[in-house]
Amino acid sequence: MWGKIKQILFLTIVLFLPTQLGKHFWPEFSYIFGTKIDYLSPTIYFNDILITLLIFLEAKIIFKKISGILKQRVWFFVLIPVFLIAILGSSLVWQLSLLKLLRIIEYSVFGLLVWIYFQKNNRQSGFFIVFSFGALFESILAIYQFFFQKSFGGIFWLLGERFFNSATPQIAQIEIFNGLYARPYGTFPHPNVLAGYLSAVVLLIAGYLINKNRKKISFKEKSFYIVTLFFSVTAVFISFSRTGWFFLATSSLLFFLTSGTKNKLKYFLGIGLGLLLISKTVLFSLVSQRLISLFTDDAKSVYLRASLNEAAIKIISSHPLFGAGLNNFIPAMSIFYHWTGELRSYQPVHNIYLLLLSEAGITGLAVFLMGVGLTFKNLINHKNLLIKNGYLIIIFAGLLLVGLFDHYLLTLPQGQLLLALMIGLCFVNEKKTV
Repeated sequence: MWGKIKQILFLTIVLFLPTQLGKHFWPEFSYIFGTKIDYLSPTIYFNDILITLLIFLEAKIIFKKISGILKQRVWFFVLIPVFLIAILGSSLVWQLSLLKLLRIIEYSVFGLLVWIYFQKNNRQSGFFIVFSFGALFESILAIYQFFFQKSFGGIFWLLGERFFNSATPQIAQIEIFNGLYARPYGTFPHPNVLAGYLSAVVLLIAGYLINKNRKKISFKEKSFYIVTLFFSVTAVFISFSRTGWFFLATSSLLFFLTSGTKNKLKYFLGIGLGLLLISKTVLFSLVSQRLISLFTDDAKSVYLRASLNEAAIKIISSHPLFGAGLNNFIPAMSIFYHWTGELRSYQPVHNIYLLLLSEAGITGLAVFLMGVGLTFKNLINHKNLLIKNGYLIIIFAGLLLVGLFDHYLLTLPQGQLLLALMIGLCFVNEKKTV
């Protein structure tokens, strides 16, 4: 009975990963110059409650696993407390650092829960069905938003869908044939996050389908995955997210070049290329226009990113070793950088590595890169149970490259959960008993 409850809890977390259902609080430190800043607001999300419940139910195994890690690396006992005290001590707003630290611990343990789920259960398809369902829902919602140029509304507001239409001020827009159109959000805070999530889902599902070592799946299940892939790729395209396009396109190309699955993969690739050729005029026009806009009408966006990079460099130069504090980039920016733009433009720098250096210093970046290195090392040395190691390396490396151009993997709950899930999947080695 308890095993079933744990499975349901875990799969519910995966299903609700792209949602934003939560309660925001607005203490004094969540304001900058009298204006509410969402990034600084302490928030309890629905998934936080589910993860906490699952941690409680799996406490024995979690403790056993963490104890085993610490016994192998005794220096963690000394290094981790010293590092955490230094980070909190150097924080401009210690409350923000403490809350961010708790969030990091929560999502790190969630990554461990991913490993526990697959080691205890032999239900690979259950995970991928639920994962696909969440992506299919987001894709259909995004397609609706784009073609009807408005949010769906109703109960979807509770899941995080923001209210908007094509005339809503400050909404992300795209110019198509001299007309302005609202880009789709799904239940995410920005189209780029929607595209990043859907791209990761597409690549993971494709990797699972291509894997010859997986369990056999029914025709209905395979058909469901293919439908999900179709709608998800469509939604990524109409998101007009350049980082999403780059992530999906380059990873798919590398999948093809490194795949030993000749017939099936080339068959689907042939269908995809055929569709592209049929609609090449429209697609080429839209894609080229979007890419060219990076150097023309997107000058405001480029200026914002450049200004945030400049602010990050100033913060790093002032706090090089331990940074200005976890989640303290915006308060530090208000102190160390003279910003002349709108207050709503106070946001994290669009580069997770500059963000880490700003908030946790050289020490924090080193810890992060150490974790990344251990993940790649595991993928190189151990055979993954779910997806070919080469494909996981491509997907994980792609996410890290996306981090050069956006911050959501470290700042937004959906991005952080996606990163934790991805790292957890990378450690699902061939069967070991728990």
